[in-house]
Amino acid sequence: MEVIDKLQEDLVNYDSDECNSEFIYPAKRRKSEADHTISCKKHQCDEPGCRKYFSTKSNLKVHQRSHSDERPFKCKEDGCTKTYTTSHGLKIHEKSYHGEKPFSCDEPGCNKSFGTEINLTIHKRSHTGERPFKCMVSGCAKSYTTSHGLKVHERNHNGEKPYVCDEPGCEKSFFTSSSLQVHKCMHSKDKPYACDELGCTKAFKRPDDLKTHKRKHTGDLYFKCEFAECDKKFSKMSHLQNHRRVHTGERPYECKECGKRFSQLGNLQIHEKTHSDEKPFICEVTGCKKAFVLLGNLKKHQSTHSEDKPFICDLPGCDKTFKRSDVLFRHKKNHDLAKIYACEENGCKKSFTNFTRLQTHKYTHLDEKPWKCGETGCGRMFSRMNDLRTHQRLHTGNKLMICSFPECGRKFTHSGHLRDHERSHTGERPYICDHQGCTKAFTTASSLQRHKRKHIDEFINSINMNAIHKHVDV
Repeated sequence: MEVIDKLQEDLVNYDSDECNSEFIYPAKRRKSEADHTISCKKHQCDEPGCRKYFSTKSNLKVHQRSHSDERPFKCKEDGCTKTYTTSHGLKIHEKSYHGEKPFSCDEPGCNKSFGTEINLTIHKRSHTGERPFKCMVSGCAKSYTTSHGLKVHERNHNGEKPYVCDEPGCEKSFFTSSSLQVHKCMHSKDKPYACDELGCTKAFKRPDDLKTHKRKHTGDLYFKCEFAECDKKFSKMSHLQNHRRVHTGERPYECKECGKRFSQLGNLQIHEKTHSDEKPFICEVTGCKKAFVLLGNLKKHQSTHSEDKPFICDLPGCDKTFKRSDVLFRHKKNHDLAKIYACEENGCKKSFTNFTRLQTHKYTHLDEKPWKCGETGCGRMFSRMNDLRTHQRLHTGNKLMICSFPECGRKFTHSGHLRDHERSHTGERPYICDHQGCTKAFTTASSLQRHKRKHIDEFINSINMNAIHKHVDV
């Protein structure tokens, strides 16, 4: 409203001598005055690298808050920490989230309601898949449900990152203010937003993350995967969008250093750090000077300083304990998981615990191998582009998969080889021999297969020996 009041003031003070046009009708004159005021953008942003101009000082002032991260308009509702750069933004928020919500979604199973009709219209696009805002850059087929989503995407093309972190020593900048807010949480260790669900000890740095987490307890998973063979649901639309790429195989994020592609931006950002020598995460244990590229690797390392194994497998008949939650998670996966995804190829009886593994397996039935290695003297063919990329690392020596255990440092060309190797550190042996009377277990599936051949050889030898003894007796 502040901006609109200022615009009206500019129209009142408008001097007709600045424009040489003459009008007979007052209505045409008023239109020309408004057009003249809007097109006359004399107020330039003085932020380095920003070339934006504005027609009023009020608009410039609002814009400059995007650089300073100033958000003076705060929601006064109990428990709400939302802030805004304009009073108009705050009013929309109060109406949408704390006021009446007369506009209800009529989609079966969806009970959401909204304070404005436009918010309902935008929400309905999550059910219909409608994305009317299309990127006009040549070669880009991206589209969005809102004009704001398109505007943020266009910054990927022009490189504009207007939201800069003001933390001393940090020079990071972001496409959106929300990304900046998430990033700022990294500079703080506090997690003030705790889940109050009985038995849940989770805590979060942001109230939005807590709100999303609570949906897992309430079962409010609004966003369902539309692929026929998949029944997964998600608490956030962005999680569903990331999940869809499991089915489509889309990998829109490419590393400019090595060409590797990723389905999620976060995975690309983590990967890009492997090309840098920067190690900002340092172990604070006395006498230990280890440093790491990723915070997750530092946390894994810190467990080596302790003998505690706080993570216990709670599945029936298993009392194994682990130092790290991720090792426990991988261990649990090997407890008689239902293999509901069956291969439909004639004569193939294989089944898998998830759809992705089934899709990968299907390539083994294809005779077509369109991906050829261009290395001189090689010429190997592959049915998948990913297999070719993994193979090419043998020629280049580019081993991107690094062991997360700091005392090791071994590197591998394939993530599967890395997983197998890390079990030598954790002691995990998920591949168990099911031969009667045999209790041996192994770190890799191939080791288990080699072991099973010994039982087969022993069985064949016993049959041969029995035959020889019978022949001698006769």
